[in-house]
Amino acid sequence: MPNNSFGGRRSSGPSRPSFGGRSNNFRSRRPAQGGSRRGPKKDYIDPARFVRAARPVEQEVYVPTHTFNDFQIQPILKSNIAAKGFTAPSPIQDQTIPLGLEGKDVIGIANTGTGKTVAFAVPVLQRLATDNNAKALIVAPTRELAQQIQV
Repeated sequence: MPNNSFGGRRSSGPSRPSFGGRSNNFRSRRPAQGGSRRGPKKDYIDPARFVRAARPVEQEVYVPTHTFNDFQIQPILKSNIAAKGFTAPSPIQDQTIPLGLEGKDVIGIANTGTGKTVAFAVPVLQRLATDNNAKALIVAPTRELAQQIQV
């Protein structure tokens, strides 16, 4: 019998078709302690023990304390914000734009689509419009977000 490519061992069983030019001597081994190939039978764990039914949560209606006209920003920024259809700031915008306009650092956490980009961009654009020496570098963690910010 011919040698295979696995350490020179000779095959003692019937010949099997070879795949890719190599002999196919892969055989499943039986478990050392009985049982089936899939292992011993396991106890059933009911997923209901770990999953709670979803309950609707009433969301509070946020009443902004500012309007975009209240912010001390350039008239061109106000007109562009109005042209984009913004009337009242979202909660993240209402709470962070005044701090950003004061020059404070802000970390804001909010869901997707709540206006975080506008919340940081308005103070940055205001600073760039009023200070000729100001520069800004905006870093985005993904290409998709960078493309959204660019628009």
